[in-house]
Amino acid sequence: MIQYLAFQVCKEDNSSRYIKFFKKDDEYYLETASGFRGMYLMLENDTTRMYRCAESSARLISDLLEPLKIYGWPKAIPSDFIPTDAILGCDDFSWSIDYKEEEKKNMRHIHGKGEFPKEDPYKSFYMLFTRTILDQELKDWFLKDYEEGI
Repeated sequence: MIQYLAFQVCKEDNSSRYIKFFKKDDEYYLETASGFRGMYLMLENDTTRMYRCAESSARLISDLLEPLKIYGWPKAIPSDFIPTDAILGCDDFSWSIDYKEEEKKNMRHIHGKGEFPKEDPYKSFYMLFTRTILDQELKDWFLKDYEEGI
């Protein structure tokens, strides 16, 4: 069962968004945030929303993510990309995924520079994860550039 999943994107104009799904005190939550200072610099005055999710929703998301085998994905895309705080949130499209299942010991950290990959399993992940967003403006922001390339 999923314990933690965070997907963060920073676009060329330095606009940043993240979606985080996590378990805390036996409750499941979906948190979204948006800002303009890069992924690691979003502060309290940025737009943040949190929603409590039913365990059935968490189970559904886990079941849909399981076939994507995120633990087997490369840690960087392209493979020579080395993420830094300065890169994530400056002048290029960059993204990251943090993922942990309850029964796994370690969290998986994946970083990328340039467009999010448009082939499976990455495409399926992107489309699945954006479907969990409840806020239409945030959903539109994530999907605008991505859908043009599919």
